[in-house]
Amino acid sequence: MRRRVKARGIAYDRSVAGRDTVFLLSQGEPGEGRRARNAADALTGRWGRCRSQGPTIRFYPAGEGRHNPGHRSAAIGGQPATIDPPVGGDRDAAGEDRFTATHDRQAILMNDRDCVRFLQAALPELHLRWPGFRRVRRQVCKRIGRRLRELGLPDVAAYEDFLERHPTEWSRLDEMCRITISRFYRDRRLFAFLEDDVVPTLARIARERGDPDVRCWSAGCASGEEPYTLAMVWRFSVQDRFPGSTLRITATDVDEFLLERALCGDYGASSLRELPTAWRSRAFETREGDFRIRPTLRETIEFRPGDIRREAPGGLFDLVLCRNLAFTYFDEARQREVLRRIEDRLRPGGALVIGSGEVLPAVGEGFVPWPSGPGVFRRIRSAAPAGPTEK
Repeated sequence: MRRRVKARGIAYDRSVAGRDTVFLLSQGEPGEGRRARNAADALTGRWGRCRSQGPTIRFYPAGEGRHNPGHRSAAIGGQPATIDPPVGGDRDAAGEDRFTATHDRQAILMNDRDCVRFLQAALPELHLRWPGFRRVRRQVCKRIGRRLRELGLPDVAAYEDFLERHPTEWSRLDEMCRITISRFYRDRRLFAFLEDDVVPTLARIARERGDPDVRCWSAGCASGEEPYTLAMVWRFSVQDRFPGSTLRITATDVDEFLLERALCGDYGASSLRELPTAWRSRAFETREGDFRIRPTLRETIEFRPGDIRREAPGGLFDLVLCRNLAFTYFDEARQREVLRRIEDRLRPGGALVIGSGEVLPAVGEGFVPWPSGPGVFRRIRSAAPAGPTEK
């Protein structure tokens, strides 16, 4: 399997062969050997499995089929192919992909107006809503542009025809519409409120019912920053007030590539910029410019695949975080389904956390705002049976 990735301004094709992850430089890159060495730190531990657990990562110029001193052949299955990268991955502050093949001068440039028109027509077919994508559409448009090139299509109109003739392509478009912007301690006010009010309250309620565990579901956890932040809140602030209690977190995401990164727990400095400085050394081991989550913070988090549009983890939870996902990007019918699914998994008195700019659909009468809580709601009644799930 080959995927195009980018680091330090240079594009690579990522291939997996046995336990080796091989990064092949695109042909014709100037200064490719030196730049490959300079980019090693940027890629090592950020793609695929982490350095401490998984495959060796090596760098070779593309098309080099003979041994160079200190190298073995990089010609695995022929020349590297340019394939659309997995949705998600490493992103900058604005959520922009770092997969862009800037050295590929044949990449298709999509007119913004054409892309907007296409998304406004196509998103409802996926039960998605255009207003949620307005500010982040560049991510999706770039992915669609790469997909056009991969399919050999000249423009978005041709892609519309392709969708009509190949209905299975809609699932690929759905993947390209996943938006993941993730950082530690994103929304400081919220996490401070969880630390000072919500989590201690839920721990006290759990203790009163004789339960040592406070159970949390992080829905749409991406590469793990949210559940790890919640684990820090518990361990560094709340835990000492509730000896014998444990915060257990189930973290789900539809993108298994991102879940793999979450399991690795390796992050760049930009992901930590909102995290309290005092927590950095307590939460991370530092190695060659990367920050690796300490094992003690992994112990109570279970990462698993899951699409909130179709399923929820089993059991009841005291806290559910569903931020900047369902109530931003899904259409109203799909939002109502998701809310019923969450309500079915949330204990009475439990807390639901959504994004600060999101609102619950009208069906959310089973929730009331948590006093003074930014985007926090308390469940107040027994859940109604969930409606049928769309396939």
